[in-house]
This record gives sequence, C-alpha cells and structure tokens, in this order.
Amino acid sequence: MIRLFILILILAFVCAVYVLHAKMEENESESGEKIIDDMIKNNVIDEIAKGKDRG
Repeated sequence: MIRLFILILILAFVCAVYVLHAKMEENESESGEKIIDDMIKNNVIDEIAKGKDRG
C-alpha cells in the first residue's frame, strides 16, 4: 500500500515537472519571437548582414 502511494507521488512529481518545462519553453519561444520582431523593425538584422555593427 505504501509502495503504491509512493509510486503515485513520483508520477505526480514527474507530471508536474513536465508541465512546468512545457510552460517555460512556451514562454521562451514567445519572448524570442518578440525580440526578433523588434530587431526587424529597427533594421538591426539588415545592418548585421551588411557588416555594420552598432557597438
């Protein structure tokens, strides 16, 4: 009985870690897209491609 309870706790912990990891990954991709969009608006990517650096 105790083994079953411990197994359920371990499974719940693994599921919680998986959900947290997925949520963090989702937030990371959203913020990365926002940064790239801002760089495109400011022509930073074009300047880097042409060899210019803002420093």
